Amino acid sequence: MDITELQRIRGNQFRRHPWELARASMITFLIRRWKTHSRIILDIGSGDAFLLNSLREKDLAAEYIGVDTAYNKDIIEKIRNTGVHESLILLSDRSSFISEAKPDTCLLLDVLEHCENDGAVLAELTEDTITSKDAVFFITVPAFQSLFSGHDRLLKHYRRYSRKQLNSLCRSQGLEVITSGYFFFSLIPARYMEVMGSKNRHATRDSSLDGWKGGKLFSRIIYAILWADSRLCYLLSAAGIHLPGLSAYSICRKQPS
Repeated sequence: MDITELQRIRGNQFRRHPWELARASMITFLIRRWKTHSRIILDIGSGDAFLLNSLREKDLAAEYIGVDTAYNKDIIEKIRNTGVHESLILLSDRSSFISEAKPDTCLLLDVLEHCENDGAVLAELTEDTITSKDAVFFITVPAFQSLFSGHDRLLKHYRRYSRKQLNSLCRSQGLEVITSGYFFFSLIPARYMEVMGSKNRHATRDSSLDGWKGGKLFSRIIYAILWADSRLCYLLSAAGIHLPGLSAYSICRKQPS
């Protein structure tokens, strides 16, 4: 969950959106497939740290670091109250983390769209002084500029990306793209209808993942559909068939020097 969404929550009780749960399952699947075990996972733009905490529960690394410029004492306390484990290191600035070991898994999950200069952000993280030479980068972004809507404005996005645009950005910063694709194909029609409707009504959204009101059974059904959707998209991408989806991803590593 984005910090802007976390800040709109009143109290500690809220329902996790099935999209977020399915996304966490997909990221876990991709990490298990392409980076079996990590020394340090660095999550840039870690938000409410739900995903990073999920990875800790799966024992995918020895250490976990979440960095988000929005973090302060009050926000971190609110995050801890949602059940995030104390062992997770939460920082507002990655430079305040001092260790001889460098992260070998770097997550940029729905982060680049928030950055006016996305290339500069990616270039900084690929430096050997920040991430290890064998680091693998897992990057997700919202897909297709034609689907840019009030939801994006609410979350302060600059843009959306196609898979090819994301890959081109990664290669321009010296990364080798291992694999890429889309997921959440099933959500494309709903988002398209939302975009068309908002244009007709000139409407703006004032809630996002924090506004989920679905019951437990309905949430489980939606989660199952989105998780199956993600796996299908991945399998087809492996065969060279890239179904469009609401999210694009690229998995990269540093080019050998």
